[in-house]
Amino acid sequence: PSYGDYGIYAKWDNVTVVSYADITTEAADGIFADSDYDVSVTNHGNITTDATDTPYANAIDVTAEGDVTIVNDGDILAYSNYGNYYVYAVNAVSLTGSITIENQEGGTILGSAYSENGYGVHAVAYDGDVTVNNAGSIAGSSFTSNATGVNIGSLYGTATVDNSGHIEAYSLRDDAVGVSVLSVFGSAVVGNSGSIDAGGYGLAYGVVAYSEYGAAFVTNSGSITATSTVFDTAAGVAASGAYVYVTNTETGTIEATGTAAVFGVIASAYYDATVENAGSIVANGYSGAYGVRATASAAEGHV
Repeated sequence: PSYGDYGIYAKWDNVTVVSYADITTEAADGIFADSDYDVSVTNHGNITTDATDTPYANAIDVTAEGDVTIVNDGDILAYSNYGNYYVYAVNAVSLTGSITIENQEGGTILGSAYSENGYGVHAVAYDGDVTVNNAGSIAGSSFTSNATGVNIGSLYGTATVDNSGHIEAYSLRDDAVGVSVLSVFGSAVVGNSGSIDAGGYGLAYGVVAYSEYGAAFVTNSGSITATSTVFDTAAGVAASGAYVYVTNTETGTIEATGTAAVFGVIASAYYDATVENAGSIVANGYSGAYGVRATASAAEGHV
């Protein structure tokens, strides 16, 4: 495609896109899909999007009133060389339905920004659930701003990340979060049997699971690491909600390193915060290091 032209543009009542093509775009989406009903996008090819000159260029960009399904086993890259624009490799929004994103084994997703935030996967639903299943590789990076590997949220539904592959976030000059899962009225759920890494000049969090009025669940049987490279706070897992449950199994490792306050696991709840560990949790810090910290405002924290 020429400069400013979409690789694939699909807008209809119900939209289905299946691509085996190699798509390269500049200042426009690789695949754009929009529907008043449901959208399904399956990518088997390679998508490269240069988002340097515009805030509106994503490798895959989907908006629907209803359900959104995205499946990938190819290579997806969105990047900027300079400029003050956010970069999303995969961006999905549903107004009344649910979102499911599946990055299969062998699939790679990378969003790399220069002077603004870089996201591998970003997905938001208002009424429905948001689910990301990753067996491949997902990464977000930024040279001067924040980086997030997977960032998802729902107003009323459950937000879930299930990772058996690799998720990474790295920022040279600011904060980094490997996985961020948010819900206001539903649950925030993270399951990891693979690896999640976050490295930031500032704050570094491997996993953030937050629910304003519901429960936050984190189960780890793989590896989670968070490293603040210069002078800030780091946490392997940070979970907050009305109820919080963090489980680290016998094969699970969680490690955080920083120079300010450092937490292997921090669990903060209104009613009940429970952390169960049969594996390894390590905190390395210079201004206070806590392997596990569990607090509950109206009850007790349990470890």
